[in-house]
Amino acid sequence: MKRSIIILCLLLSEAALAGAGHAQESDVKTLDPALVPLEAARPEEFTPRGWKVHSRAAGDLDGDGRPDLALLLLDQSAENAQRSVENPRPALLILLATPQGRWRRAGLNTHLIVSDGSYFAPLQLEIVRGVVVLRQELQSDISANTNDYATTDSFRYDLASGRFLLIGEENANTHRDAAADGIRVSDNYLTGERLITVLHAARGKYVREMNARRRINPRRVFLEDAEGQEIDFDSLMDEVSRRR
Repeated sequence: MKRSIIILCLLLSEAALAGAGHAQESDVKTLDPALVPLEAARPEEFTPRGWKVHSRAAGDLDGDGRPDLALLLLDQSAENAQRSVENPRPALLILLATPQGRWRRAGLNTHLIVSDGSYFAPLQLEIVRGVVVLRQELQSDISANTNDYATTDSFRYDLASGRFLLIGEENANTHRDAAADGIRVSDNYLTGERLITVLHAARGKYVREMNARRRINPRRVFLEDAEGQEIDFDSLMDEVSRRR
């Protein structure tokens, strides 16, 4: 099942999907970058009116010894409410500490995140060894659908450009209680390698893995331009399984 289909099935209820089934990608609401200052004295000043900080992570990102910040910004209208296409997507904001004790905007992505931080669509943000790691999950709240989808994007500061690069992406399509085989696709854009892992289900658990490696074209994608891949999980799973 392709990524776009999974997202629609998991993120929207049947009623919302029926009402917005013909909506185009251009209709998706996002945060206006013009509302986020380029520099400020305090991190709180980067949050536009009507938005809040969902979560944050601190760590040195540019190697200058000063702790920097990664923030997830969430539209407050989504708080305690059912998520729908009417809500602007959450945004990922990266702030670098300046020698003057201020903060400057070093990266902002307004369209990568399709999760909303709720119980059925949790968001996780951390900084690991100078890399910003964003994980978002989509879990169906329809009892007949056990698909769980998760994607993890990793960004690292590029000294030459002064911007953040997407260095890796992992996409996983699994099933609660291991109701069926799952698959995980990990792309390393620095080495140009893709690792495909098929997770075999038995008796309610994933009991065995089968791995296959592929070459992919190295990508140079900056944070502002990063967007989710469309992956045909079924085709990849069939391909790996046939090589068994």
